[in-house]
Amino acid sequence: MAGGYDVAISGSGPAARIELIVQVLAPGARALSTGEVVSSADLIVLAVPMHRFRELGRELFAGKILATAPAGTSVLVQEWFSSARVVKASTTSAT
Repeated sequence: MAGGYDVAISGSGPAARIELIVQVLAPGARALSTGEVVSSADLIVLAVPMHRFRELGRELFAGKILATAPAGTSVLVQEWFSSARVVKASTTSAT
């Protein structure tokens, strides 16, 4: 549990490959496979390079709340994952 939330992180490869990185950079989070994250999540924050998001199946996030960066890329993400409800995630910037 991180901040009262069950946080899981996946990468493009096996969960074991990012386990140490997750422990160091996101204490309390768990490294899981993408399928495990999607099956157990209520809210998914998608952070993937724009040139790679189309590699994910269109129905992968069906029925899930999928948060993306607050830029215009949300339109592309919503078109690709048409069965998900895409919402913009908040970000912070240095001032």
